Amino acid sequence: MRVGTKDRSSATIREVLRSETGQSHDLLDQSLGSLDLCERGEYALFLQTQLAARRPIEAWCAVNVPNEFLPPLQSPLIEADLRAMASLVPETVIGSLSAPPNGWLGVAWAVAGSSLGNRMMLKRLASRGSDLPRSFLGDDAMPAYFARIRPLLERPAAVAEALAEQVAAAGAVFGTFASAIPRAIQEPEFEQAA
Repeated sequence: MRVGTKDRSSATIREVLRSETGQSHDLLDQSLGSLDLCERGEYALFLQTQLAARRPIEAWCAVNVPNEFLPPLQSPLIEADLRAMASLVPETVIGSLSAPPNGWLGVAWAVAGSSLGNRMMLKRLASRGSDLPRSFLGDDAMPAYFARIRPLLERPAAVAEALAEQVAAAGAVFGTFASAIPRAIQEPEFEQAA
């Protein structure tokens, strides 16, 4: 449900971001949610998709996010998990994040919020007795980062600077993840090592 004009006057930045990008987020969750993460090949595909999306997002963040609010890097953790599974880890960044520079809080929200889903996936792996590597899913840095930026996200949207840019930037993050799904399947360098 989108935050309406009347509701927006009392909504927080986080509520507006969630409302305005909810459909894109739901579609992404449905696509990745279809993978059985306890199955080695599908878990590798999930990690490869995460890596394909996060590398360009992290590159964008390094240039556009103020140092004190820079999200923790996740790609080294993903790379470590892929290596532990003997999966290929491409060295190049494919694509880029196209987001307004002053929308950095929207990017930070989208990236940090994904750690909540990671926690659920981690619990699912543990409950099924999976022995797959979990450096990425089990990392504590991103949930701590989300807690650190939460006061910024809880400010009233009515007084937020660059709210439209924040919404556009968050949407661009979800678009980058969505476009990484077919790349992870189609690009030969993302295939499972033999």
